[in-house]
Amino acid sequence: MASLPGSDFGGLSEGGFDDKGSEASGPVAEQISFDLSKPCTCALSQKTSVSESPLTSSHLHDKHGSRRPWSSYRKVFDKASGVTYRVPQSKLCSLCRNVWKLLGFSHKYGNIAKYVKMIAEKGVDHAVFLASLDEWIKKHNANPNKHRLRNADDKDSVRDAKEKLLTKDEHGCEFEAPASHAAASPCLFVDICELGGDVADCAAHGQKCPVPQVDLLVLGTSCKDMSRANPCQHKDSAVLSQQVSRGGSAQTFQGMLSYLQSKCPPLVLFENVDAMDDSKGTDMNNMDIFLAETSARGYESQVCMTDAAEFGCSARRRRIYVLLVRTAVNPLLDFTTRPLTAAFATFRALLLGCLRGGPCVTQILFQESSEPVQLELGLRLDKRAKQREKDAEKKQGAPAPPQSWVEQHMQFAQNHRTLGDREQDALSLLQQCTPYIVFRDLSQSIVRGNSNTWRQDSSKHVMSTVLPRMVLWCEAQNRLVLGREALLMQGFPVQPFLQILAARMETMPLAQQWHPSEALMMDLAGNAMALPVVLAMVQCALEMALALGAMEALDSTAPMESKPQAEIAMSALDERIYKRARKGKQRRFQSGQFDDERQGPLDVIMGVVLLVNAFVVIAEQQTIGDRIASTFQLHPHDVPTETLYGLHHREPFFVFDIIFLAIYVAEQALRISVLRRSWLFDEHEEDAIEWGNLFDMAIVLFGLVDFAISVQVHDAARRSSSMLTRLLRTCRVVKTMRLLRVMKLFKQLRSLVETWYASLSALFWSMILLTICQMIAALVLCETSVPVLLDPDSPHKVSDKQWLFDHYGTFMNASYTFFEITFSGGWPALVRPLLEDFGFSFAFPCMLYVVLVVFAALRLISALFVRSTLQLLSNDTGAAVLERFEQSAETCHEKSRETTAVETNG
Repeated sequence: MASLPGSDFGGLSEGGFDDKGSEASGPVAEQISFDLSKPCTCALSQKTSVSESPLTSSHLHDKHGSRRPWSSYRKVFDKASGVTYRVPQSKLCSLCRNVWKLLGFSHKYGNIAKYVKMIAEKGVDHAVFLASLDEWIKKHNANPNKHRLRNADDKDSVRDAKEKLLTKDEHGCEFEAPASHAAASPCLFVDICELGGDVADCAAHGQKCPVPQVDLLVLGTSCKDMSRANPCQHKDSAVLSQQVSRGGSAQTFQGMLSYLQSKCPPLVLFENVDAMDDSKGTDMNNMDIFLAETSARGYESQVCMTDAAEFGCSARRRRIYVLLVRTAVNPLLDFTTRPLTAAFATFRALLLGCLRGGPCVTQILFQESSEPVQLELGLRLDKRAKQREKDAEKKQGAPAPPQSWVEQHMQFAQNHRTLGDREQDALSLLQQCTPYIVFRDLSQSIVRGNSNTWRQDSSKHVMSTVLPRMVLWCEAQNRLVLGREALLMQGFPVQPFLQILAARMETMPLAQQWHPSEALMMDLAGNAMALPVVLAMVQCALEMALALGAMEALDSTAPMESKPQAEIAMSALDERIYKRARKGKQRRFQSGQFDDERQGPLDVIMGVVLLVNAFVVIAEQQTIGDRIASTFQLHPHDVPTETLYGLHHREPFFVFDIIFLAIYVAEQALRISVLRRSWLFDEHEEDAIEWGNLFDMAIVLFGLVDFAISVQVHDAARRSSSMLTRLLRTCRVVKTMRLLRVMKLFKQLRSLVETWYASLSALFWSMILLTICQMIAALVLCETSVPVLLDPDSPHKVSDKQWLFDHYGTFMNASYTFFEITFSGGWPALVRPLLEDFGFSFAFPCMLYVVLVVFAALRLISALFVRSTLQLLSNDTGAAVLERFEQSAETCHEKSRETTAVETNG
């Protein structure tokens, strides 16, 4: 429920507040009648103008009688009595208008019509307003005279009431902030939707303050609208495509866009849940809308998927961060001489250096005997004791239920007594279900209460994502986790902050002192961004230009006068980069794009062997082809099997096959003996199988099978008809696949193979689409061709009909013809005869196919593959930047050591 101001808030007339909105209200002496017109209905409370007033009996004898006071009146002349009355008009009662103004809803939602529309669309919780209305009525009835002006015409009274509206209310005490303090304090704007203008309402100063121009804007929207755990999220439409959303994400996004449009900050860092990129069943998801809207305002983006546990935190928090950089007139980054892709590649490389593991979550918890733990324990025990006293008063006379020995024993555990009945039951069930879990969330359902925090790879406990209003039970200390401990899990230095806050509060009056509760700090930990991640993002964004300048200075081949500039440019980064270079490239960035394969002498030797083997296979196949060509002249109807296999054992190619096979077998044996477990599993990823090594082993096994069959089979005639011959041919075909290993030797080829592998899914569905289009076109041409082919009186030549049958007469022929039309590029040779010999009706379907499929569909598919390629190459660019960092750092330190040695030797 929204908290209403204190009892001095609001001077009222006619049931509560100043009646400025009643322009046609007339003089006070005129009587009010509620029966001369049709009753009006309040749009906020749904009460009518003839409803009984909820105010106290002191108002029963005023001009309203016992009716509900209304916000606006109009004059009506009663002919029967000859008296002019004022009757209610509009759709708002005076009570709802008062509460509307006190809550500040006019600044938050605009006019009442918009608010009513939001209620109908379930974009706002109207129960907050109704609860505040009840609270205001209770305060009014408790002391009616305090809520009324002394005289409606007394201007001094109105001025006093307005001054009271500017006071602040905390914990029931009202005080006015000093003017000097208000001027020095930073602005705290109420609504982001107002930041697109020149001024906006400021809660810190109680007035409209100028909206400042900033260099860096960090913001995030509510995660409720786009969270996967939200059952009420919009399934059919993206949240960011709406103007109003229940969690406020749409309003925040619109306010951000208006601020970007008017203020144009150079850098923007946006944060939200990883479900922002999920598809909602529409053409564009939330991420697509975000990137499109920001791009239209002159911003380029770099999307990063992060986890707070990888940035030194003790708790996981998967979030998407989007770095927006303004490309035109950016005072922080100059893109006139440096490409934007290089800047983002530098940003990713710098961000890689910020990755680190955090401490075990059990190590950051306070000791059970510490002051914060004992203080919170006492507060919770007092709260539960008062609650049990109230429950006991309600259940007086009822027999107490029997308790087991476990329940009787747990009554003596202080921390267990701080839990409610539901939480105690949930804890017992969760402990019986999974006794080995260290942390349990008692605020969630039983299904989500347990979360395994143990990580096998690091041998540490990493907390799951901290949520607001979390009731987190720690089995290691048998107590609830404090809110300040949850902030520590998110990387916030909460202890120094609380110490500074406590020292400041001691200098303030007692009525103005404030200390955050553990529940509030738990909510802050569940709602706030992970501080180390934000700092890493901001630091890397601000150092992009510095890092680019450092690389350009180091890569320059200018004479010695440029050396001081290079040293100055590198001095801010060389220590951190040099440490990174010493550690080696063992981590991978963005799903393993940094490959650190061992390029030893064995790989180089085997690469040469593979290339020689490739040339031998080519020479062998060319020799066999020449023999077949010469044999066809002697035996045009039957090629003797001896031609292919009978002479093979007497040729040198068979000897080469044996030599290469022996080399491959020795290579595999050497790799297995040296690498052992690493030959089968990837050392960078736990339990990830090395499929490339298994593929190489399969090729070697096929070679052994080929050799065994070739040695055992002697009779050429037998070979031509036996199953062994077919198996031999299969083995020979598979043996040629060993040439794929050449792809590993060259980085460029490996990049292309990775791009092809990453695009397999898109390739599969693209082929399905093209196959369906080809089938439809083939069926259309088949149906069109059949009448012409079966018509004996057709004027077409027999040769033309034969051509039509060969290309479009059957479904298989037509399918292959459209395959040629699609991929060969020579479609005019297959379509032009249809137009010349059979008419336009045959050529028209082919024309549609060429326009819709050959032109449109193929270009869309090509664009899809280009997008995948650019994304992968962008990751390779980040790897290249990191390598240049490491090489530059090593070069700088070598030169520094040489210079130091020269200076030392004199």
